[in-house]
Amino acid sequence: CGQSAVGFFLFFWSRAIRRETLSVNLFAASLALAWPIYGGDPQYSFVLAATGAAIALARGREQLSKLGALFTLAFLAAAPQLLPTLNDLAVTGRLLDAQSDSDRLAWSLHPLRLFEIAFPLPFGDDPSVFHAGSILDGLKQPFVFSQYAGVFSALLACVHFGLRIRRPKFRSLLAGSGFLLVLLLTLGSHAKLYSVFFQLIPLWRSFRYPERLGYWVVL
Repeated sequence: CGQSAVGFFLFFWSRAIRRETLSVNLFAASLALAWPIYGGDPQYSFVLAATGAAIALARGREQLSKLGALFTLAFLAAAPQLLPTLNDLAVTGRLLDAQSDSDRLAWSLHPLRLFEIAFPLPFGDDPSVFHAGSILDGLKQPFVFSQYAGVFSALLACVHFGLRIRRPKFRSLLAGSGFLLVLLLTLGSHAKLYSVFFQLIPLWRSFRYPERLGYWVVL
């Protein structure tokens, strides 16, 4: 559910910030932002909100009013589900910081598995014979069996960043920084940044399984 909301949010939000006045695109973007909460995946709403803020700030400070409207409308849209979500987090101990770091960092993406971005299922897809078992930190199987995007997609991304490095623009730097940030978060215990976020962002302590963020790396 969280992944399906990403495309809708980026489409409607990019259209909303190009308009001088409030439009139906803003309302559609707010619904897409609230969508993952109904699907039980509030982390996607959190990351989408951060992405939306970065896109707005890249356009200029005049977009702050639209950003405020976006968050307000998304809060109202998600309001019926917020209390059940908070209750679930409290019952499972995730809201009260009862989880250990080992629980939060379970299913951290090992750096060797980055090969999956270009090559589908290089380690197999059978849990009983997963060939990368030695890099799963004692887990029987990965949270996601492959982060596959395609070899041509990976090559095109490398070419794009290579060309942008010569004449970097603010938006390119922002996109590159965002990619690097999400990549380090996806690596979880192998990069330590996920643990730093525990200390800097209290809400982040409710989120677990860094490998789930691999979707953003592929995107």
